[in-house]
Amino acid sequence: MAWSERNNAELANTTDTPYELEDSKSALLCPLTGSIMLKYRISADTDHKLDYSPRVGGVWLDKGEWEYLKEQGIANKVNSVFSDHWQKQIRVNDTKATFAALYEKKFGKEDYQKVKELRNWLESNPNKAELRAYLLAMDPYGS
Repeated sequence: MAWSERNNAELANTTDTPYELEDSKSALLCPLTGSIMLKYRISADTDHKLDYSPRVGGVWLDKGEWEYLKEQGIANKVNSVFSDHWQKQIRVNDTKATFAALYEKKFGKEDYQKVKELRNWLESNPNKAELRAYLLAMDPYGS
């Protein structure tokens, strides 16, 4: 029986008690092997990283990280955090957020919201190719 199965009830019981979240900024040494542990981002929403020892497959949590993982609903998926897929998704989300911030700064908040709505409407419209041509034409009524 896996640890997560034995402790499933504890994972479901998140606490409303405030906790302090700390993160070690520099690389740590594995307490078992003395080798340097790797740092993995938890999500795009936080700068906190989990410390992982590849030599023993162990995870060491800083103060408050366990409570944070439970609060985010990923305490029972900790192994997924170390997967290439998870880390790639964080980078994709970071890139999207960066572009969104750039567009909002360039267009202004209100105009950016309008153009996003227009884009969503256009993408779902069956006549999107013709609508794009109309919008991009210098004179859509000219010959």
